[in-house]
Amino acid sequence: MPSFYLLSLILLGCAGSSSSISTGTSSPADTPIDGSAVLPGSPVVSLPFDPPAQGSTPTPGSPLPTTPLPGIPSQDPSTDGGDPSDDSGQNVPVTLTIDCTATPEHQSCQEHETAIGDACALAGGQELAGEASCLGRKWSPSYDQCQACLTEHGGSPIDCAPCANRSYGFLTTETLDQVEPRPGAALDVLWVFDNSPSMVDEQTSLATNIPDFLQALDEAEVEYRLAVTLTDPTPTIRGHFVSSVITPGSANPTLAFRQGVELVTTDLLCSSDQVGADCYNEQGLSTAVTALAYASTETPPNQGFLRPEADLAVIFVSDSDDMTKANPTRVFEATGTRDAQIDILLAAKSAPAKVTLSALVADGSEGCSRSCWLPSAQNPSLYQCTLDLPEHDNIESVGTFYLEAVRRSGGLSGPLCSKDFKPFLSELGARLTGASTSFPLAHQPISHSVAVWVDSVLVPPGEVNGWRVEGSALQFHGTAVPPVGATLQVRYYREEP
Repeated sequence: MPSFYLLSLILLGCAGSSSSISTGTSSPADTPIDGSAVLPGSPVVSLPFDPPAQGSTPTPGSPLPTTPLPGIPSQDPSTDGGDPSDDSGQNVPVTLTIDCTATPEHQSCQEHETAIGDACALAGGQELAGEASCLGRKWSPSYDQCQACLTEHGGSPIDCAPCANRSYGFLTTETLDQVEPRPGAALDVLWVFDNSPSMVDEQTSLATNIPDFLQALDEAEVEYRLAVTLTDPTPTIRGHFVSSVITPGSANPTLAFRQGVELVTTDLLCSSDQVGADCYNEQGLSTAVTALAYASTETPPNQGFLRPEADLAVIFVSDSDDMTKANPTRVFEATGTRDAQIDILLAAKSAPAKVTLSALVADGSEGCSRSCWLPSAQNPSLYQCTLDLPEHDNIESVGTFYLEAVRRSGGLSGPLCSKDFKPFLSELGARLTGASTSFPLAHQPISHSVAVWVDSVLVPPGEVNGWRVEGSALQFHGTAVPPVGATLQVRYYREEP
């Protein structure tokens, strides 16, 4: 058994349990409101740009607008179906309803339609032009045709093709809460960076966006420790931290992290001219095991990192799969399994739930699976594109084994080919603070009828920095993940009262 596996067996465990996330599983008693009444908290939307003429597409504002949404007060659970005496820790949704099927012209129903359109406008681009929930609503290209048809048919969208997705129902408002901060929660974070030349741009971009990650930890008052090691298995640096451990008490945590990344892209940059270098044989899973083994025994330079009470997060950043075991007949083709390495990492704490493995790698999606190892007539085997060339997409191989580690630990994966790492870092930071990214709703929404506010700010839909409805739950992505302590307001139509 290799020495780094033996060292890993003495990794420190810790007592304690992982935090629970409020999920809103209770089913509240709804309060129907007569169609002639005004729904309390009806939204009055303020867009962060000048509205254009109807039917034209506006220039969208920021992905998450900072203009507060007035008129959505917090509801009192004692009057709206919740139980104010319930101290079980469950997130009990508060709901209000109004029948928009019978009275689609009602002020609250019309304001809800406007809110959905405004959210589409904030999303902009393809969301506004192609998102099903945006068709026929305010700011969409088909809005004028939809409005004309609604006028002709008495407000009913059933016979109006330009606004076929505007199906009315019982307008429902729910109030949901994100988890509260856990001041003093301990988190040890190990970054494992690929130091090959093709990764220079990606490492620089990640360092530029690291404030979004640190901000999430700071806002949640997490006591973190950050360290950086390499995928490089060269014996002299294998598993060593590249710089001192970073904490909230560091003089400038953001600058310290960026300086560590700068070392990766300069002094520690992989070079085939180095004597004894094995840096092109990236082995992130194995070097992470070695790094934690050193840290568990306080072996320099990895001392002062692991704490018995802390959760552990390991994040891999590489344009190659883990090459701990390679195909001898093909240059740098990963083979075998990595169950042993993943098992050791998940056993680094007293319970696997206290360990999260995440990865920013080639995920096999379109544009993020092309190989840098290309055959040629002169070399029927494979050769490496060692330069940071855009035509090669900087991808050596899909990170299959890293993605398996993510799957087994319930971590987060992101595409290395993305031009913007901010969504990944923002969501990663939120997840590691215990923030929920999924919020169950009390009812199944009618398709294309949802509007969402976080702390009274309208949030646009979107796969990257927005939300999607999955079944009867809201799933948030990227920078749209509600921070700890946030309050959500969700409005949608449903079929039955």
